[in-house]
Amino acid sequence: MSDNKPQDHYHDPLLSRLYDSQNPWGPDCDFFLSLIQDAPVPRKVLDVGCGTGLLTAAFANLGYDTTGIDPASDMLNIARHRQSGDKVSWVQSDAAQFKSDQLFDLIILSGHAFQVFLTDQAIHDALSNLKALLSPNGKIAFDTRNLDAKAWERWIPKETTQTFVLPANSQHQKDQKIEIWHDLGNVERYGDGRIVEYFTLYRTMPVQENNVLSSGQSLPPPTKTEAKIRFLSHNELLAHLDKAGLVLEHLFGDWNQTPLQKDSREMIVVARN
Repeated sequence: MSDNKPQDHYHDPLLSRLYDSQNPWGPDCDFFLSLIQDAPVPRKVLDVGCGTGLLTAAFANLGYDTTGIDPASDMLNIARHRQSGDKVSWVQSDAAQFKSDQLFDLIILSGHAFQVFLTDQAIHDALSNLKALLSPNGKIAFDTRNLDAKAWERWIPKETTQTFVLPANSQHQKDQKIEIWHDLGNVERYGDGRIVEYFTLYRTMPVQENNVLSSGQSLPPPTKTEAKIRFLSHNELLAHLDKAGLVLEHLFGDWNQTPLQKDSREMIVVARN
């Protein structure tokens, strides 16, 4: 493997193409969609850190006036071309810098996007800006992994290795077989919580009928990408909501809306203006 500095995980073109295979529609998407599904249209929805736009486009398909923002251009390029993507306003921006002349009835950060805010100041800047974009009765909802569950301890090759096949596209004339895994980097204390560094490594291999390398053929070296995310304690989370002027409405521990417990894997927030 090359000794070069790892690439930024969130701006790797191949990982952007692989994102939907790794993160298909699931109970998290059902939860976020349910927060406004019974409301009459048009209602305005803002999806922050929308990625490839799977959930964003679902809101738009139901008739909601939907905006999706993400700092990663490769992700947005995929989002624009998905079904109902033409019904969404796509903007390359982050949570703290995004500006709009309209107010939103629902703002979501799904897929643990909230955890990319590494410092107290970054969290405050993001939440304060998003609060200013809420309508008077608007809600903000997001998920962040529960610190007590220590999810990072399972981010090792043995626990995370998967194989996918990416179909050919305009840039790649043949299908691509991708072997991908995670590896843990530094885990540092920050306040009551942790800043966790992790690496995503992948290698691209030819698709063969028997999945066996021919004689003398060696595995290609993996590409290594890097990311850091923050795990907040329960008390820190509540303090940040309060500082931003947001009122906690619900705090769930799973997508079935079970109240948060110490061993819950998620902390799922629904807050209001």
